[in-house]
Amino acid sequence: MRQRSPNMGDEILIKPKKPFVETTLNDVAGFLKYQGAPKSLEDINVFWCTYLTIFSLL
Repeated sequence: MRQRSPNMGDEILIKPKKPFVETTLNDVAGFLKYQGAPKSLEDINVFWCTYLTIFSLL
């Protein structure tokens, strides 16, 4: 059903639907829990350098 507004002429006003239910930081960050030995910054850097090197060769 079209709704007309005198200010909009023939245009239709469409309101965006919220894409996600509102969440809190605790809701979102809950899945970030890591179980295992802590990784050092060096471990993380080695991983990313290796990862990027491998995928830059593809």
